[in-house]
Amino acid sequence: MKGPLPQAAILYEWFVAPVERVNGQLQITLQLPCADDAPHAALFPADIISPPSGRVPLLTDVVAEPAAQESGA
Repeated sequence: MKGPLPQAAILYEWFVAPVERVNGQLQITLQLPCADDAPHAALFPADIISPPSGRVPLLTDVVAEPAAQESGA
């Protein structure tokens, strides 16, 4: 890629900055949806640097387990 790919060229609302290569590394800035009461780690996540190949897990991948329902007898 020569020069940054402008945010306007990406038809996905979660990309909030141009995509560019910095020192050989792809740099992507995302804004992920979080609830108002989300934990601090979800609201202010650490940078993901040099992830392994493949899908990168995000904090939004964590799904809360529904509470076990009690059976009435």
